[in-house]
Amino acid sequence: MIGTSRDASRVTPLDGVTFLGLDVADDAVRNGDAPAAVAKAVVAAATDARPKLRYTAGPLAGRVSTLRRLVPARAFDDQIRKINRLAG
Repeated sequence: MIGTSRDASRVTPLDGVTFLGLDVADDAVRNGDAPAAVAKAVVAAATDARPKLRYTAGPLAGRVSTLRRLVPARAFDDQIRKINRLAG
């Protein structure tokens, strides 16, 4: 869970989903995909005739990308800072 305090009157039904999503993101970062998956994405990006803006490197990266769209930006960014032990 996120280390922020919340006013109980402001809790919404989606808050549980948000926390669950951040737990999944935390697990994904700690137990990332194999380096070969990253290498495959780099080769695809370098050799694609019509390169995309973003390439996901493996199934966990795809899940984190999906969570990025579903979880509120501030909560997602806070969790990324926490996982990487960055000042917030």
